[in-house]
Amino acid sequence: MYKFRRDQVLDPEFLTKLVERFKKEYVPRFIRDQQYYEVKTEILKRTMTDGKPNNRLAHGFCRYITNMATSYFAGKPLGYIVEDNEYQEALENLFQRNYIDSLNFAVSKEASKKGIGFLLMFLNEKGDLRIKKMDAETIIPVYSSSLDEFLEAAVHIWEDYDIDNTLLCGKVHINDTKTLFISVRPLKIIKKCPQEISSYIRTLVTGTLHGTNIGI
Repeated sequence: MYKFRRDQVLDPEFLTKLVERFKKEYVPRFIRDQQYYEVKTEILKRTMTDGKPNNRLAHGFCRYITNMATSYFAGKPLGYIVEDNEYQEALENLFQRNYIDSLNFAVSKEASKKGIGFLLMFLNEKGDLRIKKMDAETIIPVYSSSLDEFLEAAVHIWEDYDIDNTLLCGKVHINDTKTLFISVRPLKIIKKCPQEISSYIRTLVTGTLHGTNIGI
């Protein structure tokens, strides 16, 4: 968990260090957790010398536990009830267009695998509100250092690749701002604004699942 002020996160030099730290401290673990869910465990990389037999057996306990826990927790779709009938109808239409039951199940599974998961609410090119499940590797939640530890900011990282998987450019966006930060190689984030990118992060609030955090 990172605890910083919002004005710190908006500083390009500080943001560069934050992204570097996140990629060193969290991203490798998230990747490992996903690999274990896919039964791509470390035992498969083992080699033997002197002609010894290299019997390798990988088990799918991580996938079994995640699937069972998520099915128990989110197998029955969540219900949303409000007192205003018109608001209730609008909310149901919004959720139906975004397949909210599938998204809730997907983000619950992500949280079970990696300890944290996020749903991104954004406006598309037509101005329609959309919801998307994000990988834990692409969102950095930053909390306040106060006793309440409320969500101070959320950093969205995304990267553009060439067809041969060569990294072309990395980009960073802070929630509720119209400032786009561009990452150049070697990693150094520079501010580029104003940018009309209202189609990205609008709001992130936190919840809990099995003692883990979910951003919705």
